[in-house]
Amino acid sequence: MQALDTIVFCDFDGTITVEDTFVKVCRHFAAKEVVDGMLRDVFKGRRTLREGIRIIVESIASSRYPEMLDFVNGTPLRPGFDEFLDFLDDRGVPFVVISGGLLGLVHRQLGDRVRRARDVYAADVDTDGEFLRVVSPFADGSELVNKKKIMDTYPSRETVALGDGVTDQGMALSASLVFARRHLAEFLDKEGRPYLRWEDFHDVRDALARRWGTV
Repeated sequence: MQALDTIVFCDFDGTITVEDTFVKVCRHFAAKEVVDGMLRDVFKGRRTLREGIRIIVESIASSRYPEMLDFVNGTPLRPGFDEFLDFLDDRGVPFVVISGGLLGLVHRQLGDRVRRARDVYAADVDTDGEFLRVVSPFADGSELVNKKKIMDTYPSRETVALGDGVTDQGMALSASLVFARRHLAEFLDKEGRPYLRWEDFHDVRDALARRWGTV
């Protein structure tokens, strides 16, 4: 791939969306004891996030997958998202979504906006069996979707990363510029790594406009 000048990588749940809809879906469709048990094991280090997510998702009957897709219809997106995409389009900057959730859910929530992204990455599911089976060509080590590994396939001079959670840590540590919220911001504070705080995509657009000298 030819090297790019600048590229933006963005998490999905809790970043593009106002709330973490993937966690909401898991809590609604998987048994409470399964979700609570796996999250507790992940938090205490007894299981990796990759293992925990796989066990939760694969406890859900395949027949319920259409319900899962319908469940996320009308998900509120963070303010300024469409304007941010316009801003990147005007400058020819590619936008790549890398989600720690499920591809079908991401596509359903983005709708026609999927076409505005250079690429969208996430784990997928096989619905042929009685229960869902997670399929992720990007799984690596403890991660179901290794975001840094995906980023490395896009050589560029400047990489911008936006995120809010645990699954965004590797992405943030390897990016040139990071916009962080919530748990990701706390992690970067502990690591002593620089980042910009943000609440909506207007904040990101304005910060990048200043950085790129377009205001």
